[in-house]
Amino acid sequence: MNKMRKKSSLISIITILFISAVLFVIHTIYVDYEGRQYYFKDHQSINLSEEKIDNIKLHENIHSPAFESKYRKALSQDDNNMYDYFHWKNGLKTASINKGKNKGKIVRLILSSDEGEKPDLKTSRGISIGSFKQEVLQKYGTHNYKRSEQGVGIIGYVDHKQKSTMEFWLNGKNEVFEIRFDDANVK
Repeated sequence: MNKMRKKSSLISIITILFISAVLFVIHTIYVDYEGRQYYFKDHQSINLSEEKIDNIKLHENIHSPAFESKYRKALSQDDNNMYDYFHWKNGLKTASINKGKNKGKIVRLILSSDEGEKPDLKTSRGISIGSFKQEVLQKYGTHNYKRSEQGVGIIGYVDHKQKSTMEFWLNGKNEVFEIRFDDANVK
């Protein structure tokens, strides 16, 4: 009788471990397939239609006269197959479409503190590098999603109508060290 119980218990444990592993793999594939959208596709929308960083909106073109007169020439460019990533003055980075009729269209605006420099640029609601999580929640509200990437906590907001997201990357002190304003389809 004891042998049967042990065998039955062992089979149960193996079955549970197997099912858990299968569910984990399915979840991982699903999250990888959907990417960032997995986290915000079903979240309540907030209005990001007036959002800008340094008076730049998503979908502006880096080749427009207004953009070129303000930023002149990029400081550097990252090598990337999907988008052209440019570094501009004052901690601003852009990702823009690199082919076709929409070449230069901005699909991601990034504010970050590189090499200890703290840019003085802000979102339209006044959040900047060094702002605290509580300030973000006060200015953008509690209808957010949470995710992590590269071990970093991220609070994000989605505007389903505008198809855009605003994400605030937080350090261990709950300070914003990077802000990403993205077209929701950016991979």
